[in-house]
Amino acid sequence: MNNFPLVSIVIPTHNRKEKLVRLIRCILESTYPKDKLEIVIIDDASQNGTYNEVSRKFPTVKVIRNSKRHFLSGSRNIGLANSKGKYIFFIDDDNLIEKTTIMNLVKFMEKNDHISIAVPLTFCYSIPNQIWNNYISDPILPLPLRRKINRPPKTPVEIERFDNAFLVRRSVFESCGSFDERGFPIHLSEAEFFYRVKKQGYTVVLVPSGIVWHDAPIYVDRVRQMDKERAFYLLRNRIILARKRSLTFFFLFLTTLLPFLCLYHIYISIKVRSCGYLIAVFSGLLDGIKILKELKCVG
Repeated sequence: MNNFPLVSIVIPTHNRKEKLVRLIRCILESTYPKDKLEIVIIDDASQNGTYNEVSRKFPTVKVIRNSKRHFLSGSRNIGLANSKGKYIFFIDDDNLIEKTTIMNLVKFMEKNDHISIAVPLTFCYSIPNQIWNNYISDPILPLPLRRKINRPPKTPVEIERFDNAFLVRRSVFESCGSFDERGFPIHLSEAEFFYRVKKQGYTVVLVPSGIVWHDAPIYVDRVRQMDKERAFYLLRNRIILARKRSLTFFFLFLTTLLPFLCLYHIYISIKVRSCGYLIAVFSGLLDGIKILKELKCVG
């Protein structure tokens, strides 16, 4: 590849400056030309001095501070609006990348014009041989019905989901719109965006030569650390997303998956001994039902 396109790296962050600094250093060690990398940090109203520390340590990095919380989708949209690259690499602050990750993702996209989103292969940082979130099909489906990968694929494979890191052509946003920050401020915002991308006929591919390490706790530990605001969206967003699919899919969701999910969250709340978690989850579910009724009235 002779002509390297500009790549904008958009990183939302909230009160995790240590992990953010570590990720920025990883990016700056990348084999991709530094003059073709634009790093855009969106400090989502952190209260631990993130903005000042990152601005001081990395003067060439663009840092935007939100005066109030915009959450993940809103922060990504702000980063998108303040970026210039042909490609936008969205990555959460609790990740690390290999030196060749950006180069390999961009090379793949440059050779495959029909691909809209390239997703790196993500491993668990704490368990290096374990693939993070190895279910690569519809995130709403019950686990037994999802496709999964137990070992790294040797060649790129088409997938139906992406989470914490993904490279997108800017042109995709021109036809599909940005992230839905009102309906999906956090949790499943990528899935909602994916459905819109697929409706436009775009293709999403996992590129195994791009490697990311996700430094996040296992699910039960994440629940213990989860604030009520985030827990609120767990079932709320699922029921709204299911309805966006089709009436048939929505019926199957209500009669099969939703009862299972309710029991699952009750089990988790007992396991972590958190009534607040359970109240937030079911409050979100009721809000999701309310939103669906309003949408029906509008329709």
